[in-house]
Amino acid sequence: MSTGLQWEPAPQASSSLAEAMAVAETSQPLLSQASLPVADSRASSAAATALTGIEAKPELLSQAGAAATSAKPPSRKDLLIPPLIKREKPWPSPSLSPGVPSAFVANWGDVFVGVSGATAGKARSDVDASFNAGVGLGDSAKTVGIELSGGCGSFKKFCTNGSFTARIGRLLVQSPDAQLAIAASWANWAYWSNEGPLDQIYYGVVSYGIPLRGSQAAFPQTLQISAGIGNSSYAPASAVNSQSAIGGFGSIGVQLLPSVGISAGWSGRGANAQLSYTPFREQPITLNLLGADLFNQTPSGAVAVFSISWGRNFTTPTF
Repeated sequence: MSTGLQWEPAPQASSSLAEAMAVAETSQPLLSQASLPVADSRASSAAATALTGIEAKPELLSQAGAAATSAKPPSRKDLLIPPLIKREKPWPSPSLSPGVPSAFVANWGDVFVGVSGATAGKARSDVDASFNAGVGLGDSAKTVGIELSGGCGSFKKFCTNGSFTARIGRLLVQSPDAQLAIAASWANWAYWSNEGPLDQIYYGVVSYGIPLRGSQAAFPQTLQISAGIGNSSYAPASAVNSQSAIGGFGSIGVQLLPSVGISAGWSGRGANAQLSYTPFREQPITLNLLGADLFNQTPSGAVAVFSISWGRNFTTPTF
């Protein structure tokens, strides 16, 4: 799962609870003055009679005083003013990782599922698909985030092979103008396979994201850069023992629109490029079209991969 960056602009409403409370505090002395005791009301009436020559009746003054005493001051809720500008819900961020890992990991409450289908290439004779699902634990901003995922590698083979992956990440910088994160992963720490043992895959990665238009903009336009090293599938394809070999990978991606992102990168073995699209504001669904090994440099060869994923946080009211 590639956790997209989300920049939160500051609210633009001019009213606030503090202003409403100030209004309430100003109003209460005026309201208490309106609730004069009957004796004070009669004294005021005598003064008014002396000035106007009109005698006020005590029973009428008593009724007026009782009515004023029963009047209740407005509550704070009554004094709240609705915001003048209502901010729209942010659009789900598209993926900016073109088949290359990023350091932004899932946190507590995050869940995701995804299905991918790939063309044949040189290693297979037909189209096949895979499935993946995961969950986040911890908090990468406060301590560390831990992402656990797993899935099957082939629908056509009825999931006779599959594995689990663990990632741990830490958000080093989280400010309105930048986010910097590091992560490490251990893939295939547990697996099942009818094709023999799978490599134990390790990698470390650093990711940096910035809003090109500023975090206060309606569309911040995120730019994301990632770089890392790893073994096995991240090592050069020419390596004799890929599990012992080390290679580098990296990527760069940018949002063209709130719902559209493009990215390109080097997987350690070949060049990748991706177009990502989030079609719905209210549903966190991401569609990705990836071209892997564009220059046909790996044993698998150039393939096109289409994936659809869904991810959300089950601790939020909008799950």
